[in-house]
Amino acid sequence: MKRKIALILVLLMLLSHGVIASADAESILGSVEGQHYINDFFGLEAVFPDDWYILSGKETAEYLEYPTEYGSREGLARLLEDQGSACALLATSMDGSNTNMNLMMENMGDYASLSEDAYYAMAASSLAPILEAQGYQNVTVAKQSFRLAEREHAGARITGQIGNNSMTMYMVLIKADQYMASLTITAASAEEANKILSFFQAEEAAAKADALGMLGETIGRHYENRTLGISLDLNSEWYIMSDEETAQAVGMLAENVTDESLAKALEENGSAFDLYAVKLDGSGDNITVLLENLGVLYGITMTEDRYYEISASQLTEGIEAMGANNVSVEKQTISFAGKEHTSGLLHGYF
Repeated sequence: MKRKIALILVLLMLLSHGVIASADAESILGSVEGQHYINDFFGLEAVFPDDWYILSGKETAEYLEYPTEYGSREGLARLLEDQGSACALLATSMDGSNTNMNLMMENMGDYASLSEDAYYAMAASSLAPILEAQGYQNVTVAKQSFRLAEREHAGARITGQIGNNSMTMYMVLIKADQYMASLTITAASAEEANKILSFFQAEEAAAKADALGMLGETIGRHYENRTLGISLDLNSEWYIMSDEETAQAVGMLAENVTDESLAKALEENGSAFDLYAVKLDGSGDNITVLLENLGVLYGITMTEDRYYEISASQLTEGIEAMGANNVSVEKQTISFAGKEHTSGLLHGYF
Protein backbone atom coordinates (compact mmCIF):
# COMPACT_ATOMS: atom_id res chain seq x y z
CA MET A 1 0.00 0.00 0.00
CA LYS A 2 2.74 2.45 0.91
CA ARG A 3 4.43 2.13 -2.47
CA LYS A 4 1.22 2.82 -4.37
CA ILE A 5 0.28 5.85 -2.28
CA ALA A 6 3.72 7.46 -2.33
CA LEU A 7 3.76 7.50 -6.13
CA ILE A 8 1.09 10.12 -6.50
CA LEU A 9 2.39 12.21 -3.60
CA VAL A 10 5.62 12.63 -5.56
CA LEU A 11 3.65 13.77 -8.59
CA LEU A 12 1.76 16.42 -6.66
CA MET A 13 4.89 17.85 -5.09
CA LEU A 14 6.35 18.42 -8.54
CA LEU A 15 3.86 21.23 -9.06
CA SER A 16 3.88 22.81 -5.59
CA HIS A 17 5.79 26.09 -5.98
CA GLY A 18 5.52 29.65 -4.71
CA VAL A 19 2.84 29.04 -2.09
CA ILE A 20 0.65 32.09 -1.58
CA ALA A 21 -1.64 32.95 1.31
CA SER A 22 -4.12 30.18 1.92
CA ALA A 23 -7.71 29.94 3.07
CA ASP A 24 -8.47 28.16 6.35
CA ALA A 25 -6.36 25.02 6.01
CA GLU A 26 -8.55 22.85 8.22
CA SER A 27 -11.61 23.53 6.07
CA ILE A 28 -9.61 22.72 2.95
CA LEU A 29 -8.57 19.34 4.38
CA GLY A 30 -12.10 18.52 5.50
CA SER A 31 -13.06 16.43 8.51
CA VAL A 32 -13.46 12.76 9.38
CA GLU A 33 -16.28 11.51 11.59
CA GLY A 34 -16.42 7.75 11.92
CA GLN A 35 -16.71 6.34 8.41
CA HIS A 36 -17.62 9.72 6.91
CA TYR A 37 -15.39 12.26 5.24
CA ILE A 38 -16.85 15.75 4.73
CA ASN A 39 -15.27 18.62 2.82
CA ASP A 40 -17.38 21.75 2.35
CA PHE A 41 -14.57 23.59 0.57
CA PHE A 42 -14.45 21.14 -2.33
CA GLY A 43 -18.08 20.04 -2.00
CA LEU A 44 -17.04 16.44 -1.39
CA GLU A 45 -18.45 13.86 0.95
CA ALA A 46 -17.66 10.17 1.23
CA VAL A 47 -19.23 7.30 3.11
CA PHE A 48 -16.94 4.31 3.61
CA PRO A 49 -18.22 0.78 4.26
CA ASP A 50 -17.46 -0.85 7.59
CA ASP A 51 -14.77 -3.03 6.02
CA TRP A 52 -12.68 0.07 5.22
CA TYR A 53 -10.30 1.73 7.65
CA ILE A 54 -9.67 5.49 7.63
CA LEU A 55 -6.29 6.37 9.06
CA SER A 56 -6.22 8.99 11.80
CA GLY A 57 -4.20 12.18 11.42
CA LYS A 58 -1.41 10.68 13.49
CA GLU A 59 -1.39 7.43 11.50
CA THR A 60 -1.43 9.35 8.22
CA ALA A 61 1.56 11.45 9.28
CA GLU A 62 3.47 8.40 10.48
CA TYR A 63 2.71 6.40 7.38
CA LEU A 64 3.78 9.17 5.03
CA GLU A 65 6.78 9.99 7.21
CA TYR A 66 5.76 13.58 7.88
CA PRO A 67 7.63 15.33 10.74
CA THR A 68 6.15 14.43 14.13
CA GLU A 69 4.76 17.94 14.72
CA TYR A 70 2.27 17.29 11.93
CA GLY A 71 0.91 14.10 13.53
CA SER A 72 -2.77 15.09 13.90
CA ARG A 73 -5.60 16.56 11.82
CA GLU A 74 -4.59 20.00 13.05
CA GLY A 75 -0.98 19.17 12.25
CA LEU A 76 -1.86 18.17 8.70
CA ALA A 77 -3.58 21.54 8.30
CA ARG A 78 -0.38 23.25 9.44
CA LEU A 79 1.57 21.14 6.95
CA LEU A 80 -0.65 22.43 4.15
CA GLU A 81 0.02 25.98 5.32
CA ASP A 82 3.76 25.45 5.80
CA GLN A 83 4.66 23.35 2.79
CA GLY A 84 1.78 23.80 0.36
CA SER A 85 0.53 20.21 0.23
CA ALA A 86 -0.80 17.61 2.62
CA CYS A 87 -2.78 14.38 2.66
CA ALA A 88 -6.37 15.03 3.69
CA LEU A 89 -7.57 11.44 3.67
CA LEU A 90 -5.95 8.03 3.63
CA ALA A 91 -8.08 4.89 3.69
CA THR A 92 -7.64 1.21 2.94
CA SER A 93 -9.83 -1.81 2.48
CA MET A 94 -9.53 -4.36 5.28
CA ASP A 95 -10.07 -7.35 2.97
CA GLY A 96 -6.36 -7.88 2.42
CA SER A 97 -6.48 -6.86 -1.23
CA ASN A 98 -4.25 -3.79 -0.78
CA THR A 99 -7.03 -1.66 -2.27
CA ASN A 100 -6.62 1.90 -1.06
CA MET A 101 -7.28 5.55 -1.75
CA ASN A 102 -5.79 8.87 -0.80
CA LEU A 103 -6.85 12.47 -1.17
CA MET A 104 -4.08 15.04 -1.51
CA MET A 105 -4.58 18.80 -1.26
CA GLU A 106 -2.19 21.23 -2.88
CA ASN A 107 -1.90 24.99 -2.76
CA MET A 108 -1.16 25.77 -6.40
CA GLY A 109 0.73 28.96 -5.61
CA ASP A 110 2.27 30.29 -8.84
CA TYR A 111 0.19 27.76 -10.78
CA ALA A 112 -3.14 28.90 -9.32
CA SER A 113 -4.48 29.80 -12.77
CA LEU A 114 -4.12 26.24 -14.06
CA SER A 115 -7.31 24.42 -14.93
CA GLU A 116 -7.71 20.72 -14.18
CA ASP A 117 -6.96 19.95 -17.83
CA ALA A 118 -3.84 22.10 -17.81
CA TYR A 119 -2.68 20.57 -14.54
CA TYR A 120 -3.08 17.11 -16.04
CA ALA A 121 -1.17 18.14 -19.16
CA MET A 122 1.78 19.27 -17.02
CA ALA A 123 1.77 16.16 -14.83
CA ALA A 124 0.84 13.36 -17.23
CA SER A 125 4.32 12.70 -18.62
CA SER A 126 5.65 12.10 -15.09
CA LEU A 127 3.14 9.41 -14.15
CA ALA A 128 4.52 6.39 -16.01
CA PRO A 129 8.20 7.02 -15.11
CA ILE A 130 7.32 7.39 -11.41
CA LEU A 131 5.36 4.15 -11.42
CA GLU A 132 8.06 2.28 -13.36
CA ALA A 133 10.68 3.48 -10.90
CA GLN A 134 8.64 1.81 -8.17
CA GLY A 135 8.62 -1.54 -9.95
CA TYR A 136 5.49 -1.38 -12.06
CA GLN A 137 5.58 -2.83 -15.55
CA ASN A 138 3.49 -2.38 -18.70
CA VAL A 139 2.24 0.97 -17.45
CA THR A 140 -0.35 2.79 -19.53
CA VAL A 141 -1.71 6.26 -18.81
CA ALA A 142 -4.83 7.62 -20.47
CA LYS A 143 -6.63 10.85 -19.82
CA GLN A 144 -10.17 10.28 -18.59
CA SER A 145 -13.07 12.41 -17.43
CA PHE A 146 -14.72 11.47 -14.14
CA ARG A 147 -18.13 12.44 -12.83
CA LEU A 148 -17.69 13.54 -9.22
CA ALA A 149 -19.42 16.12 -7.02
CA GLU A 150 -21.99 16.63 -9.80
CA ARG A 151 -19.34 17.89 -12.21
CA GLU A 152 -17.00 16.47 -14.80
CA HIS A 153 -13.36 16.45 -13.70
CA ALA A 154 -10.13 15.78 -15.56
CA GLY A 155 -8.01 12.86 -14.48
CA ALA A 156 -6.17 9.75 -15.54
CA ARG A 157 -6.79 6.05 -15.75
CA ILE A 158 -3.57 4.14 -15.19
CA THR A 159 -3.03 0.42 -15.60
CA GLY A 160 0.00 -1.74 -14.98
CA GLN A 161 1.42 -4.77 -13.23
CA ILE A 162 3.40 -5.15 -10.04
CA GLY A 163 4.80 -8.66 -9.85
CA ASN A 164 2.00 -11.00 -10.91
CA ASN A 165 -0.73 -8.58 -9.87
CA SER A 166 -2.61 -6.25 -12.18
CA MET A 167 -3.42 -2.74 -11.02
CA THR A 168 -5.90 -0.06 -12.01
CA MET A 169 -5.39 3.44 -10.65
CA TYR A 170 -7.75 6.40 -10.99
CA MET A 171 -6.49 9.91 -10.41
CA VAL A 172 -9.29 12.50 -10.27
CA LEU A 173 -8.48 16.22 -10.15
CA ILE A 174 -10.82 18.63 -8.37
CA LYS A 175 -9.96 22.34 -8.35
CA ALA A 176 -11.41 24.93 -6.00
CA ASP A 177 -10.07 28.45 -5.77
CA GLN A 178 -6.25 28.20 -5.76
CA TYR A 179 -6.25 24.60 -4.53
CA MET A 180 -6.11 21.30 -6.39
CA ALA A 181 -7.33 18.10 -4.81
CA SER A 182 -6.13 14.82 -6.26
CA LEU A 183 -8.17 11.75 -5.42
CA THR A 184 -6.18 8.60 -6.14
CA ILE A 185 -7.76 5.15 -6.07
CA THR A 186 -5.72 1.96 -6.43
CA ALA A 187 -7.51 -1.32 -7.02
CA ALA A 188 -7.14 -4.65 -8.79
CA SER A 189 -9.64 -3.77 -11.53
CA ALA A 190 -11.60 -0.92 -13.07
CA GLU A 191 -14.78 -2.45 -11.64
CA GLU A 192 -13.38 -2.23 -8.12
CA ALA A 193 -12.02 1.29 -8.71
CA ASN A 194 -15.47 2.42 -9.88
CA LYS A 195 -17.01 0.97 -6.75
CA ILE A 196 -14.62 2.98 -4.58
CA LEU A 197 -15.27 6.11 -6.63
CA SER A 198 -18.94 5.74 -5.78
CA PHE A 199 -18.09 6.35 -2.10
CA PHE A 200 -17.62 9.99 -3.11
CA GLN A 201 -20.63 12.06 -4.05
CA ALA A 202 -21.65 15.69 -4.20
CA GLU A 203 -22.22 16.93 -0.68
CA GLU A 204 -25.84 17.81 -1.44
CA ALA A 205 -26.48 14.30 -2.77
CA ALA A 206 -24.19 12.32 -0.61
CA ALA A 207 -26.72 10.33 1.42
CA LYS A 208 -29.85 10.89 -0.56
CA ALA A 209 -31.86 7.76 -0.66
CA ASP A 210 -33.48 6.88 -3.94
CA ALA A 211 -36.13 9.59 -3.72
CA LEU A 212 -38.60 7.85 -5.99
CA GLY A 213 -38.26 4.69 -3.91
CA MET A 214 -38.97 6.71 -0.75
CA LEU A 215 -42.43 7.62 -1.95
CA GLY A 216 -45.37 5.49 -0.94
CA GLU A 217 -48.25 4.25 -3.09
CA THR A 218 -51.93 5.11 -2.86
CA ILE A 219 -54.63 2.84 -4.27
CA GLY A 220 -58.14 3.98 -3.47
CA ARG A 221 -58.19 4.60 0.28
CA HIS A 222 -55.15 2.43 0.94
CA TYR A 223 -51.73 4.01 1.46
CA GLU A 224 -48.53 2.01 1.82
CA ASN A 225 -44.90 3.05 2.13
CA ARG A 226 -42.71 -0.03 2.14
CA THR A 227 -39.51 1.93 2.75
CA LEU A 228 -40.91 3.32 6.01
CA GLY A 229 -42.78 0.11 6.82
CA ILE A 230 -46.18 1.80 7.24
CA SER A 231 -49.61 1.29 5.69
CA LEU A 232 -52.99 2.88 6.19
CA ASP A 233 -56.56 1.88 5.29
CA LEU A 234 -59.19 4.64 5.52
CA ASN A 235 -62.95 4.25 5.45
CA SER A 236 -65.42 6.11 3.25
CA GLU A 237 -65.43 9.07 5.65
CA TRP A 238 -61.96 9.98 4.44
CA TYR A 239 -60.61 11.32 1.18
CA ILE A 240 -56.98 10.93 0.04
CA MET A 241 -55.92 13.85 -2.10
CA SER A 242 -54.28 13.28 -5.44
CA ASP A 243 -50.72 14.48 -6.02
CA GLU A 244 -52.01 17.61 -7.77
CA GLU A 245 -54.53 18.35 -5.00
CA THR A 246 -51.80 17.88 -2.39
CA ALA A 247 -49.53 20.25 -4.28
CA GLN A 248 -52.30 22.88 -4.39
CA ALA A 249 -53.04 22.42 -0.68
CA VAL A 250 -49.42 23.03 0.34
CA GLY A 251 -48.79 25.84 -2.12
CA MET A 252 -46.75 23.99 -4.74
CA LEU A 253 -47.14 24.50 -8.46
CA ALA A 254 -49.70 21.87 -9.27
CA GLU A 255 -49.44 21.46 -13.03
CA ASN A 256 -48.49 17.95 -14.16
CA VAL A 257 -47.59 16.74 -10.66
CA THR A 258 -46.30 13.17 -10.76
CA ASP A 259 -44.37 10.82 -8.50
CA GLU A 260 -41.29 11.85 -10.43
CA SER A 261 -41.87 15.55 -9.73
CA LEU A 262 -42.50 14.83 -6.03
CA ALA A 263 -39.28 12.81 -5.94
CA LYS A 264 -37.49 15.74 -7.55
CA ALA A 265 -38.92 18.04 -4.87
CA LEU A 266 -37.58 15.66 -2.22
CA GLU A 267 -34.14 15.69 -3.88
CA GLU A 268 -33.92 19.43 -4.54
CA ASN A 269 -35.82 20.86 -1.56
CA GLY A 270 -35.13 18.12 0.96
CA SER A 271 -38.78 17.41 1.73
CA ALA A 272 -42.05 16.42 0.07
CA PHE A 273 -45.59 15.44 1.07
CA ASP A 274 -46.24 11.77 0.46
CA LEU A 275 -49.81 11.68 1.79
CA TYR A 276 -52.53 14.23 2.46
CA ALA A 277 -55.89 12.86 3.64
CA VAL A 278 -58.89 14.80 5.00
CA LYS A 279 -62.05 13.74 6.79
CA LEU A 280 -65.19 14.62 4.85
CA ASP A 281 -67.33 15.63 7.85
CA GLY A 282 -66.04 19.21 7.87
CA SER A 283 -64.22 18.74 11.17
CA GLY A 284 -60.85 19.66 9.70
CA ASP A 285 -59.35 16.34 10.77
CA ASN A 286 -56.47 15.40 8.48
CA ILE A 287 -53.49 13.10 8.12
CA THR A 288 -50.23 14.01 6.40
CA VAL A 289 -47.03 12.12 5.75
CA LEU A 290 -44.10 14.45 5.11
CA LEU A 291 -40.78 12.98 4.00
CA GLU A 292 -37.56 14.81 4.82
CA ASN A 293 -34.01 14.07 3.70
CA LEU A 294 -31.68 14.64 6.66
CA GLY A 295 -28.51 14.14 4.59
CA VAL A 296 -25.56 11.86 5.36
CA LEU A 297 -24.33 13.32 8.62
CA TYR A 298 -27.67 14.04 10.28
CA GLY A 299 -29.29 11.03 8.66
CA ILE A 300 -26.81 8.76 10.39
CA THR A 301 -26.52 10.52 13.75
CA MET A 302 -29.92 12.15 14.30
CA THR A 303 -32.21 10.24 16.65
CA GLU A 304 -35.97 10.72 16.88
CA ASP A 305 -35.53 12.28 20.33
CA ARG A 306 -32.94 14.76 19.07
CA TYR A 307 -35.09 15.64 16.08
CA TYR A 308 -38.01 16.35 18.42
CA GLU A 309 -35.85 18.58 20.63
CA ILE A 310 -34.78 20.66 17.65
CA SER A 311 -38.23 20.96 16.07
CA ALA A 312 -40.52 21.35 19.12
CA SER A 313 -40.15 25.13 19.39
CA GLN A 314 -40.60 25.52 15.65
CA LEU A 315 -43.84 23.54 15.80
CA THR A 316 -45.32 26.00 18.29
CA GLU A 317 -44.24 29.02 16.27
CA GLY A 318 -45.50 27.53 13.02
CA ILE A 319 -48.96 26.75 14.37
CA GLU A 320 -49.29 30.14 16.03
CA ALA A 321 -48.38 31.76 12.71
CA MET A 322 -51.44 29.99 11.26
CA GLY A 323 -53.70 31.75 13.76
CA ALA A 324 -53.83 29.26 16.62
CA ASN A 325 -53.82 30.38 20.26
CA ASN A 326 -52.59 28.84 23.52
CA VAL A 327 -50.42 26.34 21.63
CA SER A 328 -48.48 23.78 23.61
CA VAL A 329 -46.40 20.77 22.60
CA GLU A 330 -46.06 17.68 24.76
CA LYS A 331 -43.47 15.00 24.10
CA GLN A 332 -44.85 11.46 24.04
CA THR A 333 -43.82 7.95 23.11
CA ILE A 334 -46.32 6.12 20.94
CA SER A 335 -46.53 2.64 19.47
CA PHE A 336 -46.65 3.02 15.70
CA ALA A 337 -46.01 0.56 12.86
CA GLY A 338 -45.01 -2.09 15.39
CA LYS A 339 -42.35 0.02 17.15
CA GLU A 340 -42.03 2.69 19.81
CA HIS A 341 -41.49 6.18 18.38
CA THR A 342 -40.98 9.68 19.73
CA SER A 343 -43.98 11.92 19.13
CA GLY A 344 -45.29 15.38 19.86
CA LEU A 345 -48.87 15.98 21.05
CA LEU A 346 -49.99 19.50 20.19
CA HIS A 347 -52.80 21.45 21.84
CA GLY A 348 -54.27 24.75 20.75
CA TYR A 349 -57.37 26.76 19.73
CA PHE A 350 -58.40 28.33 16.45
